[in-house]
Amino acid sequence: MPRIPQKELDELKRTVSLAAVAESQGHKLRKQGRDFVLLCPFHQEKTPSCVISPEKNLYHCFGCGAAGSVVDWMMKAEGFSLPKAVLRLREFAGSGSSPAAAVPAPSSPPARQTLTDLDDDGQALLNQVVNFYHQNLLNSPDALAWLEKRGLNHPGLVSHFKLGFAGAHGVAGALPSPYCKEGKALRTRLKALGVIRESNRQDHFRGCLIVPVTGWSESYDPASRGRVLQLYGRRTIADHMVIKGSAKHLYLPSALAGVWNEAALKASSEVILCEALIDAMTFWCAGYRNVIAAYGVNGFTTSHLAALQYHGVKRVYIAYDRDEAGDRGAEAVAGQLAGAGIEAWRVRFPQGLDTNAYAVKSGNPEAALALALEQSVRMAAAALSGSAVSLMQRDPVVTSVTVTGSNENIPSLAARPASQLTLQPAAIACETTPSGELLLKSGPRVWRVRGWQKNTLAEVMKVNVQVLDESTGAFHVDQLDMYHAKQRQAYVSTAATELACELAVIKRECGRLLLCLEQQQDERQRTAEAE
Repeated sequence: MPRIPQKELDELKRTVSLAAVAESQGHKLRKQGRDFVLLCPFHQEKTPSCVISPEKNLYHCFGCGAAGSVVDWMMKAEGFSLPKAVLRLREFAGSGSSPAAAVPAPSSPPARQTLTDLDDDGQALLNQVVNFYHQNLLNSPDALAWLEKRGLNHPGLVSHFKLGFAGAHGVAGALPSPYCKEGKALRTRLKALGVIRESNRQDHFRGCLIVPVTGWSESYDPASRGRVLQLYGRRTIADHMVIKGSAKHLYLPSALAGVWNEAALKASSEVILCEALIDAMTFWCAGYRNVIAAYGVNGFTTSHLAALQYHGVKRVYIAYDRDEAGDRGAEAVAGQLAGAGIEAWRVRFPQGLDTNAYAVKSGNPEAALALALEQSVRMAAAALSGSAVSLMQRDPVVTSVTVTGSNENIPSLAARPASQLTLQPAAIACETTPSGELLLKSGPRVWRVRGWQKNTLAEVMKVNVQVLDESTGAFHVDQLDMYHAKQRQAYVSTAATELACELAVIKRECGRLLLCLEQQQDERQRTAEAE
């Protein structure tokens, strides 16, 4: 591989905003003087000790000592080699991403791209095809608008997963003349790979959004590291060359191998499994990084199961479409997971909706998906021999409103932006024990609060809080003032570690617990006033 010029490295370190890169990866930055502070992604901590200096475009963690430039950050945070980190930073710089950006803005038309390299197994050529599609997307207002319409507008989505767009002509415009030796050789190789169709010489993915599935650098299969294992195409524009009724979801003719976003599995013992990549990216944009996707309703492969086992995943939330096919597919997956000793929970959307439609219709994807996950039901296999899987009967008690364009009801928290939420007493399903303890259940976790009745001041909520995972027996208990942000943050961080659960999950449930406490306090005050 050619040596990366020092001049280019210096230019990237100077021009690519480290703060923008960190925020695009989902880190929450807080302004502190001229700098930004955040929880260090390189070690576990309760209070932010990592500082990013925009003036110097450098970072330094006073907890673990990690420090360096935006290039160092990309290599350490993503586990990239130097060439891969430089490639991603080039893309980031070209997309014009910033902390306030929604989707990469179309840049000026790039110079004509040409596919030239050939190798023994087609990997170099496939990578060039992926790069071609990616640049096409960055310069396609219509394709970017389609992503925006579907709610896929996180500033880091396009660059992080190297999304692409085939356009009306696809790779044909990047090939040498079909009458020259090189042009013929490239077309022959692209036909063998499935990028060009044998029948009409057109791009197989013309008119499609492209999502590459690549081998993760720390995969259980060393041979797949960094390789393009599959390409998924989702048709987004009409094509007069396509027969009406043709499939909207396309893949290369090679085996459906690899796991999209596999790298995220190392960070959590709980994983969301979607039926389609568009749905998985919807969760990702809403802040759920621990999400993967099957290759369609019947596309949960041996690669998926092997990856879950390799990374020690304990629980999978199956977020398949809420229809007959989705229910059957979820049951089939649950049976395979049970055989591997992995819990399966069914995410139940309103009838007839998938993840993306549900999130977009709600108007507040983060709140809508949060409640959908919290209301998941445990799927239990009667036996490990492939017998039928049935949902346990457990219907959550929540208030609801009608989603625009649907006859189904969804939880009220999903109907309005988070900044406009006003919870009524019945909005949070919790209960009180005879001894006065407050109980809140969310999935396998049970939250128990003692001492909440003793608080008489409006600005104080000192309580004893225990959270127990009934599936594993792990728990955490401590005393804190729920209105004290630092104490609450410390509790959430420790509880997530003790329960081996995603930090965002515990943080969200702790927030709901606080709302429940306020709800109970309001009810007690109304009762006192009535007396």
